[in-house]
Amino acid sequence: MEPQPTGTLILIGGYGDKHQERSILHQVAQAAIRDEGLLVILTAASGYPEERAEEYMSVFTALGVRQVDVLHCTTRDQASDTEHIDRLRHATVVFLTGGDQVRLTSMLGGSLAFDCLQDLYARGGTIIVLCK
Repeated sequence: MEPQPTGTLILIGGYGDKHQERSILHQVAQAAIRDEGLLVILTAASGYPEERAEEYMSVFTALGVRQVDVLHCTTRDQASDTEHIDRLRHATVVFLTGGDQVRLTSMLGGSLAFDCLQDLYARGGTIIVLCK
C-alpha cells in the first residue's frame, strides 16, 4: 500500500488580492516561512509571465518570504528542461499564477515539471493555483 500524500493544495478562485489585505497570499507566504523553504512562482498559465512574476515576487517578498524564485515554463521543452526541474525540486511551496488554464495543462501535463509537482505534494509541500 502506497503512503498517502501529505501535501496541501490551495485553489484561489480568481482573486489573488495583490494590493489590499492580501489575506489569501499571506497564508501562502506563511507556508513558505513556516517551512523556511523556497517558494517558486510558476508562470506557465500566464500570457504575461514576466509581469506576473515581478508582481508576485514583490508581494511574497513584502510578506516576509526569504527565498523566492521564478520559473517560466512557456514551452513544453522548458517543462522538462533539467535546469527548470532542478529548481522546482528544491521548492517547498509552488505558486502557479493565473491565466489560461488550457495553456497550463498543455505546458505541464505529462512533463517532468508535473512529476515534480506530484512529488512535492506527496512529500508534504504546498501547491497553490490561482484559477482565473
